Amino acid sequence: MNDKESQQGAISTNRALSVLLPLCLFSILLAGILISVANDVYAFVKPDSEISLTLSSPLTDTELSKLLQKNGVIKNPTVFKFYLRSKGLSEKLSGITGEWVLNSNMSYREIVTEIF
Repeated sequence: MNDKESQQGAISTNRALSVLLPLCLFSILLAGILISVANDVYAFVKPDSEISLTLSSPLTDTELSKLLQKNGVIKNPTVFKFYLRSKGLSEKLSGITGEWVLNSNMSYREIVTEIF
């Protein structure tokens, strides 16, 4: 192998690394985000604490999501809001008031079942 071939090999390796390294870093970042969201939605590993929640007046899906986040029941209010909308429950919130005891280790389905 001569010097020209070894230089071309080094250039090819550098090009491959310049594409693969950012792709790997992006993949790791995306995987971390997906794992975090999945943990919040399905409650794989969440802390265990009871939270008393009182709704004296009906809330919108955005307000409920932020309230649940503020009280430590969920971490991602945007995902919870989309979950409510995907289940067709956003409109049903207009008549919901009451008091519930929720747990911070509940999945979104368990939270929705308890509230509705």
